[in-house]
Amino acid sequence: MGRLSSYFQVLSDLCDRLEEIADHLPDQVDRQQVLHVARSVSPIVWHAHEFEETVLFPLLATRFPHDATIRHALNDLQFEHWEDEMFAEELADGLFGFIRGLEPRNPEALGYMLRGFFGGMRRHLAFERAHIVPLVQQIERGGHA
Repeated sequence: MGRLSSYFQVLSDLCDRLEEIADHLPDQVDRQQVLHVARSVSPIVWHAHEFEETVLFPLLATRFPHDATIRHALNDLQFEHWEDEMFAEELADGLFGFIRGLEPRNPEALGYMLRGFFGGMRRHLAFERAHIVPLVQQIERGGHA
């Protein structure tokens, strides 16, 4: 549970930084912060998803092999991971363009993109906290299907 909680915190912190950038576009952003976020957004998302898909999801699938609801939820989460990773790459490109002064021609478009990403990420984390964490806790207590 510790590693999962750590990834949740890192992703939540990333969402907070993205929201801060969106709130201060276009003229009141710290360009160093934007550069740091642009460089880190894809690796942060990828590492969290890699942990879930190689450690957490197989554990849940093994412990609850006959639960179709869990199986479908894990499939849906994997698809969301793929979408989030693609969105993170696009977001990084948009942030790099903003730093270079190339993009956005419309700062509201970058703000909208930022809000779309961190809003979706926060919903994803809320779902996992509400539905995946209790399953992990059940396993840690020695219970399973």
